[in-house]
Amino acid sequence: MLKSAKLTTTTGYTWKTSISATASYESTIEYFLGKYFDVGIYPIENLEKVVKVEIFDAKTTVVSEF
Repeated sequence: MLKSAKLTTTTGYTWKTSISATASYESTIEYFLGKYFDVGIYPIENLEKVVKVEIFDAKTTVVSEF
């Protein structure tokens, strides 16, 4: 079953993304938390740091904050 993650940046910007059902919670948090992602609208880049990761599947919600 596919999992999803809700990501929150330092400015409060949020988005949801699908993640592999085989990805562990730890590896997902390691991949996103504390990293910078471009949340700008082309052609302007806007790199923001992810400070909160919420992972959802059918049974569990895992929250990790920076």
